[in-house]
This record gives sequence, C-alpha cells and structure tokens, in this order.
Amino acid sequence: MADDLSIGIVGMDLLGAALSQRMDLQGLGHIVSDMSPQMLQAHVAESGIAPASTPTDVAQMCDVVFITEINDGNLRDVVLGSTGLIHGVSAGTILVDMSDADPRTGVELAGKLASRGVRWIEAAVVGEPDDVRAGTATLLVAGNAEAYGRIAPVLETIAARSLRLGDLGSGKLAKSLGAAANAMAIAVYTEIMLIAKRSGLDAAGLLAALPLLAPGAGTPPEAIANEVLSGRYDTGVPVDAVQRDLQTVFQAAMRAGAPAPLLSLVQGAFAAARYMPDANGDAADMARWLAQNAGVEFVPVDGETPDEGAVSSS
Repeated sequence: MADDLSIGIVGMDLLGAALSQRMDLQGLGHIVSDMSPQMLQAHVAESGIAPASTPTDVAQMCDVVFITEINDGNLRDVVLGSTGLIHGVSAGTILVDMSDADPRTGVELAGKLASRGVRWIEAAVVGEPDDVRAGTATLLVAGNAEAYGRIAPVLETIAARSLRLGDLGSGKLAKSLGAAANAMAIAVYTEIMLIAKRSGLDAAGLLAALPLLAPGAGTPPEAIANEVLSGRYDTGVPVDAVQRDLQTVFQAAMRAGAPAPLLSLVQGAFAAARYMPDANGDAADMARWLAQNAGVEFVPVDGETPDEGAVSSS
C-alpha cells in the first residue's frame, strides 16, 4: 500500500511542484526539497508541504524519493553532491528518477549506489506538468521488477498508467524515440506539403486526404496543419529539446549497430535551421527552413497576404 511508504520529492521545478500537488490532492503524505532554497521556500509557502533542508535529509527520512531535476548536471548534484542523496540513503531505499537527464546518466548513478543496497527506478513522464497534476500522465518505467512492485501503489495515485519497458535507460530512451519519431514525421509531411504546393495542389486539401490515400501512414502530426500550413511555425517546443532527443536516439543507434540514415537527415535539417536569420529557437524552425529552401510561403495565421512571388496555401 502507498501509505506504508514514507515519500520524498527532490526538485521543485514545474514537474516537481506538480507531482507534489498531485500527491497532496490524493492525500499522499510527503516531504520536499530542492538544491535551491529560494525555489523550495516558494513551493512550501504556496503549498504548505513539509520541507527538508537538503536531499540528504530527504534520503534519511524516506523509503522512496522521487527525483524531478531537469538535466544531467542537476541530477548528478542531487545524487552525488555534498548534500546529495548518497549521504542519506540506506539499504532498501528506492530512488525514482523522473528527470530529463540522458538515459545513461541514471544507469551510471544507479551503479554507484547499488553496493549500498539502493534500488533505482526510472519513470519517464509522458505528458506535461498539468497532466501530472491531474493524474492523466503516463509513466515509462524501467528498472528492478521487485522495486517497481513495491512502489506500484504510489505510481497508481500519480499517473493514469505505468508501462514497464525493461532495464534502466529503457524508459527515457523510449521517450526520446517517440520525440524523434514525431520530428521525423513532421519533416516527412512538411516535405510532402511543399512538393504538393510546388506542383499546384492545395496543401490543406491534400493533408485532409492523406489518411485516406495512405492509411498505413497514420494521422499526420497536428503541427503540420496548426503550425506549417498556417505559416505560424510556433509549436512551443524548444528546438534544443528536440535536438537533444535526436542525439540520444542517434547515439543509441550507433551503440546498437542499427543504421539510421533517415534520422541523420532529419538531424541535419534541424541543425541547418538554427542558422536561418529568422530562426526563433522553436522546433518548427526545421519546417520553416524546408519551406524557405523550397521557395514556399504558407499563409500567415493572421491572414496577411504573403509577399509577392511567394507560393500561397490559399
């Protein structure tokens, strides 16, 4: 039962705060901490949740610690730093890595703690902080099966479902694979729309017809209609995050000896798009770069007429 476990959360960024709020809504007692005293106090002042001064303190008081840091450096600091978890854990402690760090970082840190009897579980979040707060997110879980079974009741209170994928690294790699698949799909569908426009077809009409013409290809990504054909190119997803996922997948492919020629081409397109004069750091810069190289300008979302000589989608 979830009530049998003492629970802590380290990392009070958007994800950590949402996780804390979800647990509070579900009546799941827990304590929180953060490497930044200011961020910790801001969350405690708003929520009233009990704070712990350092990750070490959390580890000393809790059976299960959720780590929600946002990158490799923060994750390492929280685990191995001078006030890190490593100084407070004991045999049987379960650390649940929900960070956005490289999959290999968790594997490495788990190895450093294994001799102490600490079990490391990965729980990559599919969804936004709002989904975590609402309990509608999905968790991609990897790691020790026994430890997973121990914390399963807790996971059931914070997520709609948990999918166990295998060994450590599997969950985060799966999340990066999904992001890479989406990026590649946007590149493919953008290219199809550009060819259609240059050939005199109505791009919007073709997009609507594609699920019928190519049923095995699935539904086109929403970004094609919402961001590409509108001429808006603003998904809200930072291009750096997409490139990080593409690099993670490419490195995994290299280690596995799996050829990835299409992935390499999409990586190149994202890299080239960064150097456009009007690049804005959004993942849609790649689609904009493809359109500019094709000499196509889709109708802007505000309805303005494209520059004379541009190819319109209207």
